[in-house]
Amino acid sequence: MQDLGQVLGVMQGENAVVHMAAIPSPGNYAPEVVFRNNVMSTFNIREAATLLGVQKVVLASSISCLSAPRI
Repeated sequence: MQDLGQVLGVMQGENAVVHMAAIPSPGNYAPEVVFRNNVMSTFNIREAATLLGVQKVVLASSISCLSAPRI
């Protein structure tokens, strides 16, 4: 999901996309890895949708989209 070219290839010819891809257990990774993956993936989905004319994009997220809370 972090490679725009691959995202464009997967989304080519689609008329809608549902984006829920992310690191599912962020506590197992450094916060900057989780942030970079999750934010870049979302950016690439939106960018590909714009470039390909995909008008329906559904994004889902959680508190772990940025990183696991530090307690």
